[in-house]
Amino acid sequence: MTNKNEQQREHFRLVYPLDERPALTLGNKTFAVVDVSESGIRFSGGREKYTVGVTVKGDINFPDNARCSIVGKIVRVIDGGDYIVRLETPIPLARMMAEQRRLIQKYKAGA
Repeated sequence: MTNKNEQQREHFRLVYPLDERPALTLGNKTFAVVDVSESGIRFSGGREKYTVGVTVKGDINFPDNARCSIVGKIVRVIDGGDYIVRLETPIPLARMMAEQRRLIQKYKAGA
């Protein structure tokens, strides 16, 4: 049984396997997207140093060659260099569903 407090997210979050992570391009820098939901993303910032409140603007390039432009604010910095971004405009549900289907198809048992 799932604890009611375990899943209090507003949107489903899709966590990517290491070799399937989309690329986030911010200016002339590229980062790996760790997970994504309609309303936010988590990306690995490497050596970059962003702070809470900074606005980021760029593109997410998905492994199936689809692209989604994003604008959002960094709302949390996680030890190890990951950043949580709350998006101003949601990632379309159709894009989220396409990514989920793509990953399920690729990683389903027996494939």
